[in-house]
Amino acid sequence: MIDPEQLSRLFDRHAAALELYVRQWTPEAADIVQAAYVRLAEQKTVPRDPVAWLYRVARNLAVSQARSAAARRRREQAVGHETSRWFAQPASPDVDINEVIVALQRLPQDQREVVVLRIWGGRTYDEIADITGSPRTTVYRKYQSALRELRDMLESPCSTNPTNSEPT
Repeated sequence: MIDPEQLSRLFDRHAAALELYVRQWTPEAADIVQAAYVRLAEQKTVPRDPVAWLYRVARNLAVSQARSAAARRRREQAVGHETSRWFAQPASPDVDINEVIVALQRLPQDQREVVVLRIWGGRTYDEIADITGSPRTTVYRKYQSALRELRDMLESPCSTNPTNSEPT
């Protein structure tokens, strides 16, 4: 295990250069360098060349983090462009899915959350209340208000779930 004094000296002498080195892969260089030093401190035996070891570990962490960030960006972009995530199929051939998506996005976040949980998630008012931490009656009012706003935006009626449209 590395001596705390030795670890401190290594940090003082090499952390800034290590951070500069790691910046070529990620803007979170300081976090990566810190993680490399933590890993060094956790080693049961001190590496033969701790500075080289730190560079290798920091590089591996930075490359891994950069790959993860790039993959996350690709997934977010793909999801942002897919309407099929919202709709398996249109409810009616007269429905313009893109208009519905725009209308949903224009709803206040709390109303949109309730609508998505209720319609696409198939959640009951009680379950939505539990998920959102809101009273059941508030959930119901937000849902009804959202449906009214969607009707107004889309200028056509939105059906409600007749089996559970009123709170009991």
